[in-house]
Formats: sequence, C-alpha cells, structure tokens
Amino acid sequence: MVAIHIPRRADDRWALDDAPGAPGTRRRSHPGPARAPGETRRLPDRATRVRRRRLAALLAAVVLAGAGAAAVQGLAGMAQVDGTGPRTVEVQPVQAPAVPVAGQQYVVQPGDTLWSIAEAIAPDSDPRPVVDALREANGGPVLEVGTRLTLDVDVD
Repeated sequence: MVAIHIPRRADDRWALDDAPGAPGTRRRSHPGPARAPGETRRLPDRATRVRRRRLAALLAAVVLAGAGAAAVQGLAGMAQVDGTGPRTVEVQPVQAPAVPVAGQQYVVQPGDTLWSIAEAIAPDSDPRPVVDALREANGGPVLEVGTRLTLDVDVD
C-alpha cells in the first residue's frame, strides 16, 4: 500500500475542495455560495460547535420535560390521587319503580305513557279501554313527570 501525502496549510484542515476526485478531499454535499478556485470554507471553531451542541441538548431536555409533565398530568387525572387513603362509599339502595296498581294513585315516571300504565294495570286485557278510562279519570292524555294519576279504573 502506498500513502500519498498532500501538503496543506494548518488552517486548511477541514477545507472542502471542489476538484472532483482529488485524493484526500471531500466533495460538497450541498450547493453553497460560489467560491473562487482554491478558496475554502472553514468549519466553525470549537467554541461555536460546543455552544450549538449545548443548545441542542437544552432544547431536547425542554421537549422531554414537557412530554414528561404532560404524561404525569394525564396519569394523575386518571388516577385522581389525593393522598387521603381509602375512603368508604355509602351505597344507596336502588328503589324499584312503582308499579301501577288499579285503585291507587301513581306518580308518573320518565318514559311513562298512558299505554304503558294501562298494560301494567291490566296485562291480560286489551289496553285501549283502560287508556280511555285513565284519560277520563285524569283530565286528558297529557302526562308530566311527577304528576299523580288516579288509577280508579274498572278492569274487566
């Protein structure tokens, strides 16, 4: 193997050479400003490179800290950690909805209709006469939640 030594000045250590295929040189990978033949572009000094690296590291740290804070906030929001320890929760018994019974009063619940009430009062008969009797006994077909209905209906 033969080594070829090309003498250069000390300040041309990182110079780029435009001559294609010249031994010991690198080609430019990006188009830059036009330079006269023999003119070289110098890399930034060491202090500038260190400052750039520090800036890049600082920006990466800020981005990671922001992402970490968002993740912690999201987890804390899901967990609702308050540090008070276990709590007792009172469970209220669920009351079954009142079933309409003929001859009593019934409080209208959300979703009730005269037809559904008539079917509950007389499940084995045709609900149409019962609906008519409920209309006459309670002043019309309009139902409002919380209204008390009189179920004085003769079920045959």
